Amino acid sequence: MNAPDFTARALALQASAQRALQFHDLAAAQLPEGIVRVDSSGHDSAGTGAATYVSDDAATAALHSAHPDATFAASGGRYFRLLGDQDGFITPEQLGCPPYAPGVNQQPYIQAAIDYALAAGLNGVRFIQRTYELWAPLRTAEYSENTDHSGCFMVVSGRLILESSHPLRSRLHCKGPSGGSLLDDYQVLNTVNYGNDVIWRGHGIKITGTVGVGFPQQSADDLAMVNIRNLILFSDAVGVQNQAWPALAPSRDPARVNCWDTSNKGIYCQQDKQVGIVRAENLDIIGFLGECIYSSGQGKGGFIGRNLVLKHSNGQAINPNGPEIFEIDGLYAENCAFTIEGWGGAARSRIINATFVRAKSGGITGGTYWSAPRRDDGSLPMLYLEATLQDCGDFYVGAYVSGKLTLIDTQLAVVSVHALQVIRDVDLDVVAICDKRADLTAIRFAPFTGTAARSIENVNIRLRGMASADARTNGRGIANILSQQGSLGPNNFVHASGQFRKIGVIQGGPLPDFYVALTDRGMELTDQGGPLYFNALTTPAPDVGCGWLRAGLGGASGLVAMTLPANVNQFNDGALITIEHRDTGSPNAVLDVGGFALLGFRDRVRLRADKFHNRWRVAEAPAPRSVTATLAIPATALGAETGPFAIALIGARPWHQARISAIAALAGYAVSAVRAGTDEVRFWLKNLDGASPQGAANIAFKASVQPAV
Repeated sequence: MNAPDFTARALALQASAQRALQFHDLAAAQLPEGIVRVDSSGHDSAGTGAATYVSDDAATAALHSAHPDATFAASGGRYFRLLGDQDGFITPEQLGCPPYAPGVNQQPYIQAAIDYALAAGLNGVRFIQRTYELWAPLRTAEYSENTDHSGCFMVVSGRLILESSHPLRSRLHCKGPSGGSLLDDYQVLNTVNYGNDVIWRGHGIKITGTVGVGFPQQSADDLAMVNIRNLILFSDAVGVQNQAWPALAPSRDPARVNCWDTSNKGIYCQQDKQVGIVRAENLDIIGFLGECIYSSGQGKGGFIGRNLVLKHSNGQAINPNGPEIFEIDGLYAENCAFTIEGWGGAARSRIINATFVRAKSGGITGGTYWSAPRRDDGSLPMLYLEATLQDCGDFYVGAYVSGKLTLIDTQLAVVSVHALQVIRDVDLDVVAICDKRADLTAIRFAPFTGTAARSIENVNIRLRGMASADARTNGRGIANILSQQGSLGPNNFVHASGQFRKIGVIQGGPLPDFYVALTDRGMELTDQGGPLYFNALTTPAPDVGCGWLRAGLGGASGLVAMTLPANVNQFNDGALITIEHRDTGSPNAVLDVGGFALLGFRDRVRLRADKFHNRWRVAEAPAPRSVTATLAIPATALGAETGPFAIALIGARPWHQARISAIAALAGYAVSAVRAGTDEVRFWLKNLDGASPQGAANIAFKASVQPAV
């Protein structure tokens, strides 16, 4: 071969190498050793999956063996590897993912792209198509084996970004292993924990952790940091708020096919492992029958969400388990069996701009555990919460929660749900709105059955009650401000304003320790002629724990006596109770409130608990009980007295303070002595400087009495 022939052949090889080839052509191209970087026109077809490949120290035989669709062998024992774009991203198409078509499973290519990006140290995987179809891979391990990651649509075991560059976002349509609807296309397993015929549907994105949470904390640099942006994680399964679990095949229980499927979480941070920060932005998770988002906790890491939409789960919309950081700004959740369940971040917690619609229940607590310990630096692990909940059953709050809630047909539950749970240091502004529910109680207080005494304390809630126009038209409203029961601790307050039907109820008899103090911030009670809080005729010693009582007097026209608790220790020191007579059917009855006050129709008294002296003190007395009478005064010598005169006054007693005043001039007479008697006021008159003797006819007097307390 002469020199010109050699030169010509070399130029031909170089031209062939530089000509754009598809991925599968590159391995056969016998690229000369001088070529270290080459572009392809696509992976399997021109224009789809075009990429750049480089031969460097990272392009090894091991990398080629593990990721054959992202690498190829060249001449001289060299290897080329897929190179990310200028931002460090690759696409599934660059590993052979075909264009979307119904019935074509693109899941293997997506997982291959994730695995290669992690192995090659790239920044992430970018989705460019509007829709991808993912079929669930088969689970190859026992159902409960948490360290096995098979059977999931996507598994991320490191630091990675998953994002869409499509202007409408990318929709990842997750289907069953045969390509059918995830509702009825699933894998059936026999398990150690749950027996035979248990359904496995697979998690949408499983993010794996490192060592267990009980081991020494990992450096944040060693933990998975996963960003998920501009994606729609979708299944056409629609939950029915069936909270039974696990999901079972029809052969075992047809009612458990569509239930809380714990194998089918949208985003699943591996349980009991340390997982880093997971960030989700502009993300929809729709149609996963387990938790939409499950954040592991009690270790490094956490969850940060922005602009999330979560729908159609039989589990929780969000389940945080005490991560270090938990923050959400912008959330809409609909038709999930639970709104939210778990603990906020141990170091940082915030949920704002959140809306939950149609759920059975849910709740959140600050801190990292039921016992609500302080942070390591001694600070309070406060969770700040701003949310609207509509038709969401009971919403539970635990310790260290502050913020603002709008509750539509939803009850606030300050209720312990675990024997170890304590609830303390809660500060909330709450707007409670009745729309469709007629039996709504705005707030419930109760400890867990059998829990330690006084496990709820230092709760301060400013409550405003409302009824929608439709509710008012149809006679609905908030039935009770407050329900309370069991062993409560001190310093629990509800400051109520707005419109309610009744004050509330005490469940299970008098509370053994403390009552919630209810204060009036301008509230209106609408059930003046309806069921009242207590019947003073049949319950002369009512339980006054709710702090605001209206007496029913059964049509009585005389004196009706009630007594107050002799022991005030179960009330917060300085707590006010208010007692009213608003019974329109008993306008002539008089209520004797434990000797502290006499209440006529529309009167009220407020009493304050003095715990140091173990007694009640009058904080706001009613006007003195009074009647008028016209009397004739006989002729009386100058300087002499006449009497006694008696004016009947129901409720008067000898120890009351009494007063007599003349409505008209007494023409020289003066009241010389007054005393209260039983149901009367007696007095005497003295002729001080009138004519002698002098009488007077038809003189009007006003008699009044007031208990001396």
